[in-house]
Amino acid sequence: MPIAREYSAYMSTSVGKEFANAIKQVYWERLKRETVASPFYSLQIDESTNVTTQQYMVIYVTYMRENDNGSICTSFVDLLHVKNVESQSLYTNLMEFLVKMKLALHKMIGIATDGASVMIGANNGVVLRLKKDVLHLLGFHCVAQRESLATRNAFKLYKEFKFVDKVTKKLYEWVSKSTKQHLSFAEVVKDFNLGRSRKLKLLKIHNFCGSQEGKL
Repeated sequence: MPIAREYSAYMSTSVGKEFANAIKQVYWERLKRETVASPFYSLQIDESTNVTTQQYMVIYVTYMRENDNGSICTSFVDLLHVKNVESQSLYTNLMEFLVKMKLALHKMIGIATDGASVMIGANNGVVLRLKKDVLHLLGFHCVAQRESLATRNAFKLYKEFKFVDKVTKKLYEWVSKSTKQHLSFAEVVKDFNLGRSRKLKLLKIHNFCGSQEGKL
């Protein structure tokens, strides 16, 4: 068989999926062993709906990695397909996930979510349901989202922030137009004694918006 034809077989969609599933299985088993061995763990979860209106719950886990001098590690675990994003449905799917991962409830010490009522609702939120099973559980409103909401409100309320926002966007537009301008900007940053520890990478400024408006 010609070399080109032999190796081209590995470029098919079906083979690609097979490789991805094999990698997933190895990663999953390693992660399961590490999290089960950890003396404690915490979860970060969020619900979302994709462009095809399918609903999911993304799960991250933070745990102590014993074979790495007890370092704290946060890893992506799974993207669960859920029937709906109501509190009971999310809670049920999460409990099934914990059973699948063989994670003991008494080892769970914290859970971070967004500020949606389905998550932190005082009557039937997912966090409240979990606290009934795990009395010592601590619930946290995701710091990243709180910062996003605070920044969005600050940019609306204070004209100084609006000016900063305008300048940074203009700067990005100018620098991103050419490599030469990017290099020139890098020299300016260097002259101000900034960015010496790592290679300069200009990031695009994104608009901030709240999840309660369905735009986050």
